[in-house]
Amino acid sequence: MLHTRGLIWGLVLIGCAAALQVNIHPTRGSKHVGETTYFRCSVDGGDAKDITWYDPRGRTIEPHDPDLYVTRDGLTSDIVIQRITLDDTGLYKCVAKNDVEEKVAAATLEVFQKITFQDVPSPQTFNEGEDAEIICNVVSTPPPNVFWRYQDAMINYDNQTRFRQLSNHHLQIRGIKKKDEGRYTCEARIPRLGELAFKQVEVRVTDQAKPAETKVDDAVTMTCAASVDPARMCTSCNLGNVEFSDGAQSQARLSSLVFKNFQFANAGQYLCIPSKPGARSSESVHLAFEYAPKISGETTVYTWEGNPANISCEVDAFPAALVVWSRDGVQLPSSNMTNIKIYNTPDVSYLEVTPDSQSGFGNYTCTASNMMGKKSKEFLLTVAGMPSPPKIQLVEPFAEKAAVVFTEPDSSGPPILLYRVRWRLPGKHWVSSVHSFEENMTRVTINDLAPETTYEVKMSAINIRGASEMSPPTTFKTKSVSASPPSVPSSPTIQLVDPFFSDAVVVFTPPESSGGLPIIHYTLEWLLPDGSWVSRLYVAQENMTRITMDDLKPDTSYQVKMSASNAVGTSERSPATTFKMKAITLPSTPEILQVKATTTTAKVVFSDPGYSGGQPIIQYKLLWRTPGSQDWYSREYTTEENLTQLIIDDLTPGATYEVKLALRSAVGWSETSPSFTFHTEPLIWWHRIEFIDDEITP
Repeated sequence: MLHTRGLIWGLVLIGCAAALQVNIHPTRGSKHVGETTYFRCSVDGGDAKDITWYDPRGRTIEPHDPDLYVTRDGLTSDIVIQRITLDDTGLYKCVAKNDVEEKVAAATLEVFQKITFQDVPSPQTFNEGEDAEIICNVVSTPPPNVFWRYQDAMINYDNQTRFRQLSNHHLQIRGIKKKDEGRYTCEARIPRLGELAFKQVEVRVTDQAKPAETKVDDAVTMTCAASVDPARMCTSCNLGNVEFSDGAQSQARLSSLVFKNFQFANAGQYLCIPSKPGARSSESVHLAFEYAPKISGETTVYTWEGNPANISCEVDAFPAALVVWSRDGVQLPSSNMTNIKIYNTPDVSYLEVTPDSQSGFGNYTCTASNMMGKKSKEFLLTVAGMPSPPKIQLVEPFAEKAAVVFTEPDSSGPPILLYRVRWRLPGKHWVSSVHSFEENMTRVTINDLAPETTYEVKMSAINIRGASEMSPPTTFKTKSVSASPPSVPSSPTIQLVDPFFSDAVVVFTPPESSGGLPIIHYTLEWLLPDGSWVSRLYVAQENMTRITMDDLKPDTSYQVKMSASNAVGTSERSPATTFKMKAITLPSTPEILQVKATTTTAKVVFSDPGYSGGQPIIQYKLLWRTPGSQDWYSREYTTEENLTQLIIDDLTPGATYEVKLALRSAVGWSETSPSFTFHTEPLIWWHRIEFIDDEITP
């Protein structure tokens, strides 16, 4: 009887004990690498005998770790994280226990690495005509959005088809030209953090022989004297628009080439070779194409008082042109002008103007002249004004975010670069975010709002001159969420899995309900061929709809499930989705785009293979022959030599060839490309035929 009564009293005492309540503040932290932060775990409603912290990998955090340590004061425990690294990202759990129960609370730490430029040399020099790759190695967490500017103007890849931004953020310029020289800016942005950094690179182009673009219909004659006895010569040897003719002057034989309707294709190196034994060695003559200057460059340049601006006068001419800058008929810089400097390269003349008053703005004239003619062009230096503020049309509120719809402002000259949005609870401090400008952009989204709360929001626009005034504040109220207490989120939905060779991209729809709290992380679980499951946690990001799985095996089938977690707990797993990784195969057949041939060499230009078979290309092979020949010549090239063009040499002038290309990965060789036919340029020989005793002697 006494035993039963004791049991009843024990149950009564247990029933009367207050339930533990565990809270963490803050529930989410955002820090940069190297900074320090903390989370505080508070226990209410009972006597917690044990409070334990766990790091994102599930390990117990010891009380006196040097960079990650725990302190406790009664029912409050703090975790302090010093010298934060990227490895500290993730979910931290506080577990409180007493004799009756155990409760858990969690907080998420996001770690960002500031934008850092690594090994970005300046200047970077390229040969004219080659495919240039301007290096910009930049890292950050989250990864940055990278943009390129040329002379402060954003590069438009739709209009500039020779320009392409590669996946490694480098800028590729196909067939770089002398006019492409100048200052390039590699600009990195993290929109969600409002972080922006840039690195300037000076690009230089080494002179190479370049084709002329104008057409010429003049007749051109070249004459070569050979020290041989006069004799009757061939006088009507025609080759296209080239005519050979010969005559005599004194004791030297004169041989002439006459070009009718001269075209640039006729420019180049010519050899005059005497045919008489013992005659003087051959003479080389270079026939150049001379043409009047042509001027290009941005005609309107923006700046402001005290800020230097470069006006670029790009000149294309042969022979090289003399460039002179002037204003109102006065050559620059004059003796009384200290705010104007001129810098010249072979193809570009830069006028640097630092306006010290309103009179410094206006028209400047660039004049280029050579023996073939003169060309002038006016450039306008105008005031870069501050943009006007955007006008907020309306705010579309949701429970935890809002879309701000606005009218695009007047840029006052220079293009809009960024928009800044600020919002607050009435009477409190402003919170801000920065959004990169996009064409036809009329709405931005602000996040991390509280449900059923009144806010004020305002906006400004930013160009190179600075930021506009803020628009008048607009008041809005977020919508309410369900009145029920916070709960675990609903399950995310896997839409598809895009498999590659060693990784796969999971495309998903976020949970319909976040449970009233932000999603902290997603968990992927996939089934290995041996029947075991592997799981991995991914910190939730804003507008996250794709996750990449890695360390997978080619040509292998997998199943994957997905769940979402908030501070309350984890959702149910989504249904399993089955997918199969791509198999590693031979590379696809390459395509030869063109062949640029001289007399004895040929540059084979080809496209990257559309499919490498899952392994990097490690070798290239060119095969060539003259049509009808049974044997193919071949040469193999390593990937370090070139990626999109290869050189063949020791060819015969004036001959026809066909060429094929094959690629090799670790798996093997691709099929060879279809044959591409090309012709080497003829080597024009001035060759006499002498008549002695009525017999022809070569």
